[in-house]
Amino acid sequence: MTILVTAADPGQAAPRTPVMSVYAVLTVLAVIVLVGSEVMATSWAFIWAVSGLMDIPREAAMALQAIAMTAAIAATAKMGQLAWRAERGLMNTPAMAV
Repeated sequence: MTILVTAADPGQAAPRTPVMSVYAVLTVLAVIVLVGSEVMATSWAFIWAVSGLMDIPREAAMALQAIAMTAAIAATAKMGQLAWRAERGLMNTPAMAV
């Protein structure tokens, strides 16, 4: 399923806009879910291990976890932006001749 934006007046040339694919959106969402779950699980495990080894009190460990989760969310958002740009870039390139 694709969505194509065309010109309003049939006499005008169609604007040069990329074709938006549902598969591109699903790919970006899959990347966000996969990367987000991995990054958040890794940050949680790291803080859990460090707080256990260093005998950090629960409140301090929770504060560290909040900082780590904020960084994980920022990293996931950046990865989503990069995935979106990559998908948009693929849609703008012409098909390769074999």
